[in-house]
Parts: sequence; C-alpha cells; structure tokens
Amino acid sequence: MKRLVFAIALWSVLVGFVPAFAGKPPAPILTYPNTKTYAHSCDEVWSKIVPVVAKNALVPESSDRLGGFMRLRYLNGTIEAPRAATEAARVTTARQGRWQFFRYFRVVGGTLTVVTNGDSCDVRVQMEYQVNTSSGWFVLQSNGFLESVILGNIDNELGH
Repeated sequence: MKRLVFAIALWSVLVGFVPAFAGKPPAPILTYPNTKTYAHSCDEVWSKIVPVVAKNALVPESSDRLGGFMRLRYLNGTIEAPRAATEAARVTTARQGRWQFFRYFRVVGGTLTVVTNGDSCDVRVQMEYQVNTSSGWFVLQSNGFLESVILGNIDNELGH
C-alpha cells in the first residue's frame, strides 16, 4: 500500500513538472498576400516588373506580355546548412524539427501573372521552394513573404 501511495505521489509531482519541460509552444506561422490590385494599366505595371524581380535575384526565364505570364528563375543558387533552416522559415510554412535537419534550401523559381481588371491590374506572384533532408528533396509551401516583397516593390516603382 505504501508503494502505491508513493507511486501516486511521485506520478503527480512528475505530471506537474511536464509543462515546465515541454518548452514554449511554436510561434505561429505568418502568411502574406501573394496578389495585389494596382490602379494602373497592366502595360504600365508590366513595364515595372523586370527591374523589380531583378532586385530580388530573379530573372524572366520566359515571358508572354500579351498573355500576362512570366516564368521566373532564381539566380542565387542553393543555401547550405545552417542558413538553410533560417531561410526556409523566412519564406515558407516549413520549420526544421528536432528530427528533421534541413541540409540545403533553394528557391526553384516562380510565376507571375498579370490580368486586366477593368481600369486596374491584378498581379499574382507564386514562388516555388525545395528543401533537402536526409530523405531527399521536398517541395515547401510558400508563406507569401517573398511574393509580398515583390508586390510591394512594384507598388514603389509605380510611385506609391
């Protein structure tokens, strides 16, 4: 009986300390918009796109101005650990876990679409990312950070 009482007491003490050892909960993952409407013609917006994407280490791989589509290629290559986890966390919804180590991170490229919306112009940017772990390469979901930076830079080039 004494052993049972001792076991229950020990168990209740240990359970009380578990939250202290669990650590703080992970920070929420922030997401950013990847579309924006500009009160300008699409021709005017399109003329600002190439200089803006170039400032973000991107170049047009293919472009169809009439169709409003541009495929982007990233120029800065692959990022190695330990920066790989930091960069992945900055622009994607992925987080390196205790048992999952990000060896390499890369921006694969992206797409940019420009669509006329009455007197305005809708622009959508979608970036593509990959990470390498001990199990190989995996696609990561964008959090919209780099896309929102590009859209903000287009806004600045248009004088806003």
